[in-house]
Amino acid sequence: MAGHTAAHLVLDLAHVGFLDCAGARTLLWADGHVCGRGGVMVIRNPSDLVLRLLRLLRFDRHLLIRRSGDAAGASDPPVR
Repeated sequence: MAGHTAAHLVLDLAHVGFLDCAGARTLLWADGHVCGRGGVMVIRNPSDLVLRLLRLLRFDRHLLIRRSGDAAGASDPPVR
């Protein structure tokens, strides 16, 4: 992917009812991949269960997470 410009990635998890550790780790990997190219990854609308897992793993400290009522700006701090 050398030579590619910054890309942004928005993942809408509204219909994801379950996320295991492998899926959560993939989200962290994807975020690192996107950020490494100067982009921003945003996780939108995680269910309460998915958000709880991300918080338990402390991924909410690294991932930009937006709930459905949050403002659209990607520069806001992640959900805590």
